[in-house]
Amino acid sequence: MHQEKLTILFVIGTNKTNKKGLCPLNCRITFNKDIKQFSTGLFINPIYWQSKFQTVNTKDANSDFQNSQIQKILKKIQNIVRAFQLKQETYTLEDIHQKFRGKEIKKRKHILFYYKGDLQSIKKLIGLDIKENTFKKFKYVCMHIGNFIKWKYNNSDYPIEELNLQF
Repeated sequence: MHQEKLTILFVIGTNKTNKKGLCPLNCRITFNKDIKQFSTGLFINPIYWQSKFQTVNTKDANSDFQNSQIQKILKKIQNIVRAFQLKQETYTLEDIHQKFRGKEIKKRKHILFYYKGDLQSIKKLIGLDIKENTFKKFKYVCMHIGNFIKWKYNNSDYPIEELNLQF
């Protein structure tokens, strides 16, 4: 069974220290070996950053705010992924990032969806341009494509824009 691996890390950009000695905190999402990194808008003192625990460790009141913001970002990304899993839709790292940013996700076109639409058009041509046996062959091919996608990619359909020669 195909298992999706999601990792969310927060890293500080030590090479971009500002005049106050604070570094920007970035969020790095890794999803099935694809990586997306973006800024969180938070600035952290690198002395107090604990990368092992993904928290700011100081008694400052600002650190409580920063740690709560980090947790909010983490929970929001996890909820987005959980929502995609519950809908049982195929999704990519870019879909997760777009949803996190509050942008609308473009509906992707899939192979079987279009093939089945064409089957409906071909069905209307039975007796006019094609024979019943020809339609059955088209239907047979559709079934095999669906079985192949289920076997190879563990999905019910495959996006057209990801179609390549290896398919």
